Amino acid sequence: MQRSEFQHGHLRTVLRHCPKCARTYEVGIGTGLAAIRVSLRGAAAEGIDISPVIVERARQANNLLGGMSEFGAGDLFQHYRDSAPRYQVIHYQGGLEHFTVHEIRAAVAQHVALAAWVVFSVPSAYYPFAG
Repeated sequence: MQRSEFQHGHLRTVLRHCPKCARTYEVGIGTGLAAIRVSLRGAAAEGIDISPVIVERARQANNLLGGMSEFGAGDLFQHYRDSAPRYQVIHYQGGLEHFTVHEIRAAVAQHVALAAWVVFSVPSAYYPFAG
């Protein structure tokens, strides 16, 4: 993550809105490194991904790096309910580009209802990797 400026910039934004002991939630965890980094800073970091394989890899990375994140399988469209926990920050890097505008609005609306801050980024023409 240190070598990737776009990831580092995203994480800086998440951390700016995430005081120590805050509760955070990463959607589409990928490697899990963002949630792990947040947990190492003292926040209660949780995360989901739709792929159980990705979740298991993130759990392994969490264990290897001494993180305190909790990861599970889940769907970003089935997050909101009255009894759902509230978060200081819900964050995701990439993922939204796979959905329609209607689906993106639905997902972001759920997350805005559950968090003080929602931080996300999507690939653009300036994304440093070929798609």
